[in-house]
Amino acid sequence: MLVSGFEFLGHSENRNLHNGKHEQEICWTEESGCTLVSTEQLIEFPEPLDDAMVDRNVLDVPTCSATPERRKTALILSGGGARGAYEVGVVKALLEHGVTFDLAIGTSIGAINAAFLAQGDIERWERMWCSLRSADVFHPLSVRRITQLLRGKHNGLLDNSPLEQLLRRELDLDRIKAGSTKVGWCMTDLCTQETMFVTADTMGSTDELIDTLMATSAVPLAFPPRAVGGAGLYIDGGLVRNTPMKFALEMGVKEIYAVLLNGNVPSTPPLHLMDCFDRIMDVILDSSARNAIGFAHFYNGILSKNAETSSAETMLRLHVLKPRKPMRINLLAFEPDKTMDIIAQGYEDTQDHLENIDCGQCENPSGENLSQHWY
Repeated sequence: MLVSGFEFLGHSENRNLHNGKHEQEICWTEESGCTLVSTEQLIEFPEPLDDAMVDRNVLDVPTCSATPERRKTALILSGGGARGAYEVGVVKALLEHGVTFDLAIGTSIGAINAAFLAQGDIERWERMWCSLRSADVFHPLSVRRITQLLRGKHNGLLDNSPLEQLLRRELDLDRIKAGSTKVGWCMTDLCTQETMFVTADTMGSTDELIDTLMATSAVPLAFPPRAVGGAGLYIDGGLVRNTPMKFALEMGVKEIYAVLLNGNVPSTPPLHLMDCFDRIMDVILDSSARNAIGFAHFYNGILSKNAETSSAETMLRLHVLKPRKPMRINLLAFEPDKTMDIIAQGYEDTQDHLENIDCGQCENPSGENLSQHWY
């Protein structure tokens, strides 16, 4: 499914894009697949995407040539609490399709998922998710906890020490380092207000790994911030960079699969406090993702201005994958039955996306093989 629900299939509705130098006809139908646009169109959109641009799928992403060298590929896993089970299904489908990743970058729950992916045991990762309950992540809010909060003893509503125990039990830094997929995480320091990117290769101990994962999954107010290596006070990096493409590009990546966990916005108003919390987080994370996609758009625009860097092989190819329908689960509601359904949803949605890619490679009127894969 495309973000806007459009697919290139010959003819349904035609619109022209003008940039003063080039005119390109775009054809779409309301299904799923790819939209073809002109590389030159990128030059006119150096700013982040606004709502209209996202709704119309206007992001130009050239494909490789018919027989390209292998492109360095990254998987970017965003945050979304219990919805993170969706990423398990996405990754399973991609791996079955033969997609491999040189790099995995995650924020919040996506950071934890990236660590499990890098460790290499996909079946164990899925089993962990299918048995996961909220009690395995945090202790319920108690009168004692509320009393301690009022006395200033804690800086997070919930005690997430069960999550730390789970991570120490399930993850092994040496296995992560030895894996074929390099992994990195984003977190934001409350002391300097800077977002940091760290990789497993720079870590010297399991304690540093756990500190990093607890920090990047520290949803503000819900979970306490975390010092890393005895310094700083870090929170969820997804609030600033929920889809951190910039770090992937700096590492030489030319193809990105970015997984978002916020589906279509429900039409009904939020009914209670947790619903309001979920909607607020969706607004923040969606804004962060749009900025990242706008940056990717800008990146290709800069390359397209230079004749030496404007070939399909040098420009970024971006796949944005997200749920085709809302996942009706609160961010902190980890329930095995719903988890299995969400994993299945991610798997099925991604299979559909990959089938559309396989049958959607079309040449545009200028003869260039251009495609965009939104989902």
